[in-house]
Amino acid sequence: MASDSSRTRWVHGLARSSPPGVRCSVESLSDGPAGFVNGRPRKNRPDACTERGEVMHGIAAKPQGMAARRGGFGRRSTAVALSLAATVVVASVLSTASAASPIRTVGGRPIAGGAHAYVAGQLLVRFKGDVSGSAIDRMNASLGATTVRAYHIVPNLRLLQLPRSLDIPAAVAAFQRLPEVMYAEPDFVSHIDDTTPNDPSFNLQWGWKNTGQLGGTPGDDVDAVKAWDLSTGSSTVAVGLLDTGVQTQPHVHTDLAANVWNNAPECNGVPGVDDEGDGYVDDCHGIDTINHDSDPDDDFGHGTHTAGTMGAVGNNGIGVTGMSWHVTIVPCKSHDNTGNGTNDSLIECLQFMQDWKDRGLNIVSTNNSYGGCLEACDYSQSLYDAIKGQMQHGILYVASAGNDSANNDITPKYPTNYCLPNVIGVAATDNNDSRAGFSNYGLHTVSLGAPGQSVYSTYSNPDDGFAYLSGTSMAAPHVAGLAGLLEAFNPSLDWRGLKNLILAGGEVKPSMQGITVTGRRMNAYGSMTCSNVPVFGPLRPLPNATGGTQPLSALNIMCAAPAGGLTVTVTPGGTTFTLTDNGKNADIAAGDGIYSASWTPCATGTYTFSYSNGSTDSATVTGLVPCIRLQPSSGPPGSTATVKGRGFSPNESVTIMFDARVIGTTTANGTGSISKVITIPGGATRGTHAVTATGATSNLPTQSRFKVTT
Repeated sequence: MASDSSRTRWVHGLARSSPPGVRCSVESLSDGPAGFVNGRPRKNRPDACTERGEVMHGIAAKPQGMAARRGGFGRRSTAVALSLAATVVVASVLSTASAASPIRTVGGRPIAGGAHAYVAGQLLVRFKGDVSGSAIDRMNASLGATTVRAYHIVPNLRLLQLPRSLDIPAAVAAFQRLPEVMYAEPDFVSHIDDTTPNDPSFNLQWGWKNTGQLGGTPGDDVDAVKAWDLSTGSSTVAVGLLDTGVQTQPHVHTDLAANVWNNAPECNGVPGVDDEGDGYVDDCHGIDTINHDSDPDDDFGHGTHTAGTMGAVGNNGIGVTGMSWHVTIVPCKSHDNTGNGTNDSLIECLQFMQDWKDRGLNIVSTNNSYGGCLEACDYSQSLYDAIKGQMQHGILYVASAGNDSANNDITPKYPTNYCLPNVIGVAATDNNDSRAGFSNYGLHTVSLGAPGQSVYSTYSNPDDGFAYLSGTSMAAPHVAGLAGLLEAFNPSLDWRGLKNLILAGGEVKPSMQGITVTGRRMNAYGSMTCSNVPVFGPLRPLPNATGGTQPLSALNIMCAAPAGGLTVTVTPGGTTFTLTDNGKNADIAAGDGIYSASWTPCATGTYTFSYSNGSTDSATVTGLVPCIRLQPSSGPPGSTATVKGRGFSPNESVTIMFDARVIGTTTANGTGSISKVITIPGGATRGTHAVTATGATSNLPTQSRFKVTT
C-alpha cells in the first residue's frame, strides 16, 4: 500500500479515514438525524478499527489459522462483530503504490482504472474439461497451491489458496502458461450498490401507487394495484437473494417471516446435522457464503431492504407490501457487514440456487444488487460462467445498473454488462419518472428502469424496522419480484417468456429512451397483460469496440415471443449478416428473442449497422484488429488449409483452434501478420466449423469458418 500515514475511504458518500493496513469493522448508513431509522434510534453497530492483516490492493486477507465463527443462530453482538472484523474481507481505496504488481487485464479484457481489489492469497482457476482431479492436484502442488473449493456450477473451476511466496499477478501468469488451464483470475471483490436518502421523513411506497406523495407525479408508478387484481403471487414460486442476507435473528423480520424460505428438514431437524443432504448443516433459511456458515442473518440492512421490495408479506396489517404478496424468498448472504463480497461468495450462492432448483424449488430469478470492485467493475470469466449456468437451469439474473451516473456502454459495469440472455440490467427512476441522478444507464447494456429513489421497505436496523433507501440496488428487486409475480400468474412461462414480458410490458418513458435497451420503465400490469407490443434494441457491439471476432446481436421480441429474424448490413464494406435465434454459433440461447451473428472488423474506424427493420446503430473500433481468412475455406476431414492473418501484435505467439481443439501455433512477424498451414481433424463432422486464432499478448480471438464437405 502507499506509505501515507492515513487514507480516506468513501463509503456511500461518507468520508472515513484509517491508517494503512488497519481495517474498520463496519461502515454505517446515514438514514437521518442522529442515526434514527423509522423514528427509532439506530441499533449500535461495531465501528472500531481492529488489528492489522495482510493487505493487497486494498484488501485485508484473513490471517492464517483464523476462521469466521458465529455462535448458534444468534445475531452478531457488538463484541462478536469486533472479533470477526479481523477475519472478514474488507475493501478500501486502492493505491497505485501497492507492493504487488497490479492485475490490469482479465481474459484479455482491460480492467477499467488499471487495477482493482481482490482477495490476497486466493485465485480462481478453471481447468479444461478432460483434466482429472489428480492431475489438477499435481499442477497445484507444483506451484505450492491447494484447493479451497471446487464448484460444480462451473465444471473444473477451483478456488485455490496460494503460498505466501506467490503473489496474484505471478500466479495468474503461471497458471495461464499451463496448457491444461482455460483461465486464471483473481477472486475480485464486489460491493453492494446503494445510495442513502437525503430526507428521513419520506413515507408511503410511491412505486406501487403514486398519488403525488413526496412531490411525485400521480400515476408515475408500476401499476402494482392493477396487477394485484390479477395475481398477488404464490408461495410455490421462489426468488433468490444474493445480498447481505435477511434479518433472521432474533427472529425473521415480522413482515418477511411468512415469505422467507423455511427448509423444513433443517428447521425441524437435528442441530449440527445435514438433514436433507444438500451439503450444508442447519440451513433453515438459507446460507452465508461470505462467513461460511448456514445463517444468512443480515448485519448490514441492505439485503433485508431488497427482500422486502421483492416479497414483503401483503395484506397482513404489518409494515409494507412487496411486489409479490406471496412468494418464497431464498436468502444467500454473499456480502459482509461492510457490504463487501467476493466472486467466490457469489459463485457459491449461485450454485446453491441452482442445486435447489434441481431439487424442485421453483426459483425463477435472483436479485443481484451489487457492483464490481470498489465502484469500478472487472470482467470475471468464472462469474460469467456461473451466471450462464443459471440460464441453463431456467433462472433469471437481475442486476442493478450501478450508482455512478455513468454510461455502462462506455465504462463497463459488471455484473450488469455480462452479455448473457438471462441478465436483466436495471436503472433507477424517481417518482416523476425521471432517471435518478445517481443511476447508471446504457443503450446497449441496461435493459429498463424501475423505481429506485426513496424506496420504503423492510430493514434490519433496528430489528423489524423499515427505512427509505435509494439506489439501483432498490430498483433491481422490483424487477426480480415481478418475475415471481408473472410466474405465479402464468406458470407456463419459462425464463425467456418472463424476461421478455418484463421488457415489453414496461411503459415507454422519455427519460429511458436512448439510455436503455427498451426505452421503458417497468410496469407490472403491462407485463401481465402484454399484447402485440414489439420491442427492438441493438445489444452488441458496444459503441467503443475492440478488434477480434465479436457478437453482432439485437433484441427483437413481441411481448413474450421472439419477433422473427433480421438481417443487418455493415458499412463500410457492405457485408450483410443474417441474425438468428437458434442457439448455435454466436447465438447463446435459442428462442429467447436475441438474434445474433459473429462479426470481425478488419480495420479500425466507425462502422454503421443498418437493420432490415429500418433501425441503425454504430460502433467505433480502435486498437488492434486481428483478422484471418482461410484458403481454401472448405474441404474434407484430413485436408489442409492455410490460415492467413494480420493485425496481431508483432512477434506474438498465436494459437489456432478448430472449434475447441488446438490444431497449431505460429508466431506473428514484425508487422503482426501470420501464415500457417493447418490440417482439418480427421474426425470433423460435416458442416460449418469455427477456426479461431488468438494472440498470446493481444488475447483478441478472431474467427473464420471452414465448411467440412464429407
